[in-house]
Amino acid sequence: NPALVIVDISNPENPTFVSSLDQFSASHDIEVRGNNAYLANDTFGFQILDISDPFNIYEVSSVWLPDRAYKIYVRANQAFIADGYAGLYIFDISDRENPVQIGHFDTPYSAAGIMVRDEIAYLADYNCILRLLNVSNPEDPWEIGFFEGDGYARRGLALVGDYALVTAWNNGLKIVNISDPENPWLAGTFETPGYCSDIYAKDLAYVANYTAGIQVLDISEPANPVWLGEYDTPGFSRAISVEGEYIFVTDSSSLQILKLGPNTDMTDPGSPLPEKHLILKNYPNPFNSSTKINFAISEPGHVNLAIYNVAGQKVAILINEHRDSGVYSVTWKADGLASGIYLARMAVGNSSKTIKMELLK
Repeated sequence: NPALVIVDISNPENPTFVSSLDQFSASHDIEVRGNNAYLANDTFGFQILDISDPFNIYEVSSVWLPDRAYKIYVRANQAFIADGYAGLYIFDISDRENPVQIGHFDTPYSAAGIMVRDEIAYLADYNCILRLLNVSNPEDPWEIGFFEGDGYARRGLALVGDYALVTAWNNGLKIVNISDPENPWLAGTFETPGYCSDIYAKDLAYVANYTAGIQVLDISEPANPVWLGEYDTPGFSRAISVEGEYIFVTDSSSLQILKLGPNTDMTDPGSPLPEKHLILKNYPNPFNSSTKINFAISEPGHVNLAIYNVAGQKVAILINEHRDSGVYSVTWKADGLASGIYLARMAVGNSSKTIKMELLK
């Protein structure tokens, strides 16, 4: 409540309220095409609004759907809607005043995210991370492949080359190789803090993490994302988008507009640094044989990075020397060690941080 808010962002540093559409609903997603806004409006279903006059929004048409409309994707004269436990609905929207359902696919779980590329619809289906549907004939969509893994797929779904990036709530970001649509497979996982809720991705990936703000990732190699930075928003970051140098985050009861710094590549010495010593991540995790540990220090100091087993025995020393402030990575090769949980501990001055890693052979 309200279902839609229009904000003037011509001056992003001073956004101003324009108007709203007041309804007793909790709209989850919106697509804007020309003078029309297409809304996935929870239990209100699918709505088309005329926004040609931003100060006077009005409904053109609406269609009730059986469950909860979470996500919408619009192309040409078709709208694809992920409607929770009712699955995927496809509408012909050539007549905005009379949208017509032309197709439906009932997924086993709860359809939460949807993207369409060429003749394939990519569907995040809660317990199933990703389903791939052939929609060349939208009246008869059929499944051509799927990938099931741990986690609960949410609305966040992005396509980058041969990869689909899917937000999996408390199981981070799942990166699925879709080069063979009939046999998609997990190429990587990036464990995010908080709850991985939504994603916007092109050259970089921007991830909304609900209770933990946003994370920015380098996805030049999508199967091996590298952490670049983060921003902890005051509320619960639910959805995210990027336009130019600005990041737009819906953050519970507010719209947060963030501006990218002059350099978002944290491998560059001129990039912003975290406010405290921090081990960022190790990737992959779990791992077989070797893993890369990324860390950053905000002040010069003596760095000790060591690996311990769960009994507290030191099994490796990776770094024991003075380092200038910056972002670094080091590879740990666990040759000769048994499968199990290991701890990486970094100490810099009076600060320390420990992360847990799992070796699987």
